[in-house]
Amino acid sequence: MHPAAERAKEQLPSVLLTLTSIIQALSLEVLWSSAGAAPHLWTPGPALVTGWLQVAAVFQIVVLVWLYYAHLIMRFRWVPSLRDSIVPFIFGLGQFVLAELIQPESLHLWLYVLAAVFVVAFFSSTWTFHAARQDPDNAWYFADFVPSLVEQYGHPAATLALILLLAVIAQWTGDTGPWAVVVIVGANLILLAQIALQQYYWKLTVLKGMKSGSGEAA
Repeated sequence: MHPAAERAKEQLPSVLLTLTSIIQALSLEVLWSSAGAAPHLWTPGPALVTGWLQVAAVFQIVVLVWLYYAHLIMRFRWVPSLRDSIVPFIFGLGQFVLAELIQPESLHLWLYVLAAVFVVAFFSSTWTFHAARQDPDNAWYFADFVPSLVEQYGHPAATLALILLLAVIAQWTGDTGPWAVVVIVGANLILLAQIALQQYYWKLTVLKGMKSGSGEAA
C-alpha cells in the first residue's frame, strides 16, 4: 500500500473522532440554547410534553452519531476519502436544524429533517462498509459475513418509512394535540432502537474478534 494511504489509515481515527467530538459538542450547545429560548418548554400546556420529547430525541441523535463513529473506527480500518471528512458536517447541520425546529407548529418539518438525516446515515454507512470490505485489514470480519438484503436495505428502509409516516400523521393532524404526543413518542422509540442496534453490532464485532483471535492462536 502507498505510504500516504497507510498514513491516512493510521491518522483517520484521531482526526475523525476529534472532528465528530467538536461537532457533537456544538450540537449540544445549540440544543441547550434552543431549549432555553423556547417558551413552550417552560409553560404548562400541551406543547410542554411534545417539546421536551423533541429535546430528548435530539439528544439521542447526538449520542447516536457519536456511537456510530466511535464504533465504526474501533471496528474497521479503511483508506479515507473526502466524503469521510464532509459527512460529519452534514450530520452536524442536520442536528442544528433539528434543535432549532423544536417548536409546536414545526413537528412535521422536524420529522422530515430527521428522515433526511437517516438517508445521509444510510448512504454514509453503505459507502464506508464498501471501503472497509476492500481493505485486507478487515478480512477477519468480512470473510464469513454476507449481509442479507433485509439487513442491508430492509431495516434502513423500514426505519425511513416509519419516520415519514409519523411526519405525514403530524402534518395531517396539525402538529399539536394527542396525535403529536403519539408521533414524537414513536420518534423517540425509533431512535432508542437505533442505539440498541449500535450496541448489537458492537457485540457482534467483539464476538467475531474473539473467534478470529482463537483461530489465529490455534
